[in-house]
Order: sequence, then C-alpha cells, then structure tokens
Amino acid sequence: MNRRSKARFSRCIRLIDRVNSIGVPVFTLPNSNAMLIPETDGDLKIARFLDFYNEASYPIKSDLPLSERNRWYSIGDAGPIPAWFDDECLVLPSGASIDDAREMLRDKPAADGVKGDLLKLIRDARRGVFWERQKQWQADDIAARFGDVLFAAPSHARYWVSRYRVAVRNVRALTQPPHPIDAKLKATALEWLRSFGSKTDPKRLASMIGNSAEGIFSDREQQTIWFSYLSNKVNAGNVNEIYEEWRSGVSRMFPRGLYGYYIEHGWPEAPFPIIRSADFRQLMIDKLYSAERTGGFESCYRLAQVLFNNADAPNEVSESAAQFLRDRIRRFHEDVDDAYEVFRQRHNSHRWRGVAQGLLMDYTSIQHLDAVLHADARDLVVVGTRHGVQTMFSRL
Repeated sequence: MNRRSKARFSRCIRLIDRVNSIGVPVFTLPNSNAMLIPETDGDLKIARFLDFYNEASYPIKSDLPLSERNRWYSIGDAGPIPAWFDDECLVLPSGASIDDAREMLRDKPAADGVKGDLLKLIRDARRGVFWERQKQWQADDIAARFGDVLFAAPSHARYWVSRYRVAVRNVRALTQPPHPIDAKLKATALEWLRSFGSKTDPKRLASMIGNSAEGIFSDREQQTIWFSYLSNKVNAGNVNEIYEEWRSGVSRMFPRGLYGYYIEHGWPEAPFPIIRSADFRQLMIDKLYSAERTGGFESCYRLAQVLFNNADAPNEVSESAAQFLRDRIRRFHEDVDDAYEVFRQRHNSHRWRGVAQGLLMDYTSIQHLDAVLHADARDLVVVGTRHGVQTMFSRL
C-alpha cells in the first residue's frame, strides 16, 4: 500500500479509444516515474493512492483540460472523474452536486449512455449508495470469517459464546451501528436465547446480550431480556446464582427492582418462556417466614435488593418484615442484658467469645430485616442507634 498523502493529476487511462467513454485518473509525483491511481470512499473522495504499473498496457492519455493539468490532489479531496465526448476530455469533480453535474453535462450527447452513467455515478454518491454497498461488502466479509457462529446452529458451549463475543468486537472495530451485519448478529443472539436463555448462567447471558453501545440490542431490549431471566431465577429460588451479576451492574437497569419494573411494564415478551404466575410480594413474604425458621435473613436481604433495589418494600411485605424486625430487636435487647451478666463474671470468660458472636449474628439479622423494609438501609451502613441498637455491637 502506498502511503503518499498527495499527488499531481497528470494523466488518464482511456479504456476505449476514439469513442465517448469514462476514464480513470492517473497521478504522478515530481522527479519520479511512478504512477498512482486513487482508491475512493463512498462519497468518491480520495481515500489513498495506490501504485499503478499498467501491466495490461492500457492507453495512457495526457489531454487534460488546462485547469486540471498537474493539479495537486490530497487524501480526503473529491477526486476527478475524466470522460471524453467527441475526443475532448472533460473532468467532472466527484464532489459535485447532482444539479451541478447536470449543468456541466448539459450540452453533451446522451445517446451512447456515457452522460447517463456519469450522472448516475454522482447521484448514487450523493445518495449514499456506495456507502451502503461498502457496508454490505464488510458484512459479507465478517460473516464469512465467523461462519461457525453466524451460519451454524447455536451452542451453549463457552467456546461458542466467546466466538460470538469476538465477532461482535470485530464488527464494532470495523463498523459503527447501524450496519447490515448487526441484523445477522442479533438474529444469531435471539436464536441462542430461544434455545438456552432460560437455563444459562448469568455470565454467558451477559456475553450474548452485550451493551447498547454495541448496537445489537437496545437498552429496552436488554432490560426485557434481563427481567425475564432474573424473574425466572427468582421464582426458582436461585437468587444466589444471579446475585453477583446483579451487584456488578445489572441492577442499574432496574432502579426500583424487578417488582418496580413489573408494576410499570407488566410481563414483557421475551425470546424464552417466563414464569408469569409469580407474585413478587408473596415470594418475599414466603422467604421471610422460611428465614425465620432457619434463623438467618441474609437470603431475604439479597432477594429484597433484586426485587426492590432503591425502593422501599411494598406494604404487604412491610407488614410481615416489620413484625419480624420488632421481635428480633426485642430479643436482641434481652440477649444484651443477659450478655452483660456473663461479661461481668470473669469465671465466664470462656463464654465471652461465643456470646459476643451470637450478639453480632443477631445484630446482622436486624440489619438484614431493616434492609428488606427500607431502601436507605440496603448498604448495611450502621447509622447512630437505629432501632435503639447501639453501634458498639457492629464492632464486636
């Protein structure tokens, strides 16, 4: 590839002699016998100069109009389009408007089709036809390189998912959305989601969905897919499976949690089946009663983050959670009074650590229940003597 940034327009390739025709501009450099021809972009602007050796012995002409002889052109300029009418060379600027091109060719004969070809060339350039054609060529090239992903049956294997990610990255390195290849990438992802979306793991799902900047799925489409996937996992009792991905960024799509999204949008249409009979409030209440029997509320805290995120719990949940919280606080204060008696007696020193750890576990349960109820408590930061519980117990 030649990396010269400018050259002089001094000659033309006249493909067909003695008839009206369109030629190819040839550029030269001072003190050099080298010949160059331009490669143009979709606007017919010069993208680069390529070495030309004329191995096919095309006829080279230098009968340019005086205004064009040895004129300098640079990369980024609208290039010259040479044409001959009645053996006289005319140079049409490739950046001309359709009206300007018509005016320049107004008195030229139309019978042999050269005039029409020139006008079509300018019209297609101004209307973006060549850009679209280049995009399609790019799409075909990328599709051929990633045929194992784009034209084969989807697979749940990590290797296949990683190949899809590589394809998306290559597409975005070469093109900007929207682009013809985007439709094929989206169709491939949707086929994968229909086959594996309801049973995959969060990381593979994230790899297939990507982000809106990639131009494959919009923000709303990503939100719909994630809601469908997360609600299925929540209904199956698999909050821990999705918790890491939720905390790492998915939560930003649902500022009021899955429950808030459902209240605003209802059940969306998704590429895979959704458990639509679920009542998120009842799921939370059932989880509270189950946790009360087992003695720990961390699972409730995690579920509340996913269901409500930055919103307080709805009234139906608050009634149950508030009752559990009141009971825990009352029992905690009773345990604190008993603990003081143990700590005052040195002969009970062998019990101090166990009693302290028990108090800390109870205190943590209070924090988790508080976080189920209140959005401002979900960061688990200790605030003053909230609920009458001294912060000293968070440092035991």
